[in-house]
Amino acid sequence: MPTADLRRRLVELDAAIFEQKDVLAALERDKIAVQQELDDTATFPILTLPVEITTEIFTWCLPTIQELRRDHRFFEDEELPGTLQAPLSLASCCRAWRAIAIATPHLWTTFPLFLEAVYRDSDQDSDSDESDDDLDANGTTKSKRENLTKFIHRWLSRAAQRPLTFVFSIAAPGPQHDYRGPACTPACTSLHHVEGVMERYAGQLEHLDLTASFHNAFSLVGMSGVEFPLLQRVVLAGFPDDEYYIPDPIDLFRTGAPQFRELCLRETDFQLFPISLSSYYFPSDQLTRFEGRIDELLLFWHGSKLIEVKCRLDPGEVFEESQEITLLNLQSLTLSSADSNAIPFLFGHLTLPALLSLHLSDADCTDPASLSPFLERSKPPLRFLSIRVDEYHIDPWNHCFAAVGPTLQTLEIHSPSISFMHSFLTRATLPRLNSLTLMDCPEADYKDLMAFLYKRSTSPELAKLQHFRLEHYPGILLDEHLFHIEGDDESRTLSEHVLKLGRDGMSIHIGSESKTLISIGST
Repeated sequence: MPTADLRRRLVELDAAIFEQKDVLAALERDKIAVQQELDDTATFPILTLPVEITTEIFTWCLPTIQELRRDHRFFEDEELPGTLQAPLSLASCCRAWRAIAIATPHLWTTFPLFLEAVYRDSDQDSDSDESDDDLDANGTTKSKRENLTKFIHRWLSRAAQRPLTFVFSIAAPGPQHDYRGPACTPACTSLHHVEGVMERYAGQLEHLDLTASFHNAFSLVGMSGVEFPLLQRVVLAGFPDDEYYIPDPIDLFRTGAPQFRELCLRETDFQLFPISLSSYYFPSDQLTRFEGRIDELLLFWHGSKLIEVKCRLDPGEVFEESQEITLLNLQSLTLSSADSNAIPFLFGHLTLPALLSLHLSDADCTDPASLSPFLERSKPPLRFLSIRVDEYHIDPWNHCFAAVGPTLQTLEIHSPSISFMHSFLTRATLPRLNSLTLMDCPEADYKDLMAFLYKRSTSPELAKLQHFRLEHYPGILLDEHLFHIEGDDESRTLSEHVLKLGRDGMSIHIGSESKTLISIGST
């Protein structure tokens, strides 16, 4: 093509491009205008809900305390506050939701503070362009410290006068930290934030969840002269400041907390040496619920108001005491121990006439020789029993079942042998039993099992079994064989028998830990 034609063609293309740009710009202007008109006139269904319903929805969006413990990113954003969890995420959506969130005190009654994350960048801050006057003794910028203080009080002011829950985590241990000194990291020495918050809001604090070293925990739970009139529940995950040194016991709200009723000593993944109850002085005569490790019987000696106890027994003074203990109010007891003598020793000295629930399957083994005298002596109206039988035959357990038979409604049996299962399914009565769970079983005799379930479904002398669960290994189900059960009018496969029982109102689950083979009804 001649040069003149090429130049002419190029001019034509430029003109066409310019024209298209004009069209595109006009379309962009029209789009903006239409979007503006839509924003001014459109209604969003979620914004038409009554405020009361929106508020209720918001409350169901709140993270649990367990989620807050795991989500340390809450304060890791460079600017406070972060937006990872409700209620902050709800308040950042739009003006309408922000107004509702800020006007709903319940959304702000739980406050999480993970100081390790807040001060993680303190070393970098100390190397920045800020002057030395803007840094504290550990290199933490005053602006960050002041922002955190303002953020804390702004959050808690939105809770109005509601009871508060604090979830505090202070410097989880790691290879980069040394906790043997009282002022070893910025996070450790920033306790004035937590101390100030606890002191200022002591009159509203109802639930404290604290993860801290013993040094930091002592500064917080041992605050002298501070009253906590509403404090009811304390959850502690403590670890020694030195792996070879356990300090003197911490005074744990022994005074100034008249409503303190529940104590949980939570174990964490990073604990080299789990902390037991003997590491704390506590108001034992006030407690109604306890969960954690114990290595002495002080909890039971003075726990006349205890209603629920979940504890792991460690070797210690528990084996040296012989005082008989009767607790008239204890209704639920969960025990575990790696020491085969610990639980039998406790049963030998304990009488619980009000016991409704006894959970022993977390222990390595349940000894019927010690359990039976305990049940006969206590004569409890037991409704729930969970045991681990391992290689025991049923004969040693007959006295236990006889002692609780008139009241027992729910039974869990872990690791039964084949002979135990056969004897239990063909001989046990337990007239009020309505829920049975068999865990970690060998392959079951399904004919015995179906005969047991039919009997529990039709016998007028026995309570109707409503729930049955069987978890066995290897988790294989052979369903091609027909077999007849007395009381049924025809031979059926296993799944057909289960379906018939399900139609009669029984919920049944059969499978392994990782696989469901048969599931009928709600289990």
